[in-house]
Amino acid sequence: MKNNEVELTVFIKENSENQCAKCCKAVQVIERMMDAFSNFKNKIELTYLNTSSQLYQEKYSNLDTPVILVNEEIFSYGHVPIIKKLGKKIIESIR
Repeated sequence: MKNNEVELTVFIKENSENQCAKCCKAVQVIERMMDAFSNFKNKIELTYLNTSSQLYQEKYSNLDTPVILVNEEIFSYGHVPIIKKLGKKIIESIR
């Protein structure tokens, strides 16, 4: 990650038959936000990881999904992110 870039990591509970409703909504909110941030899109590294990933199992398995990290710090967990707060956090991290 370079200066003035933001790493956004989202852990979601997903399998081929079922996706957590909160996780599904969180993905929708984040995708809408990314579309609104077209100017900053190239400065945001967005990664979705399944809760079966090793990183989640080692560090965050005690938290309810979805778990959202901004630059490796926990932004929120267990509920759909508030787009305004997440957007503000991302812009602050870019500046």
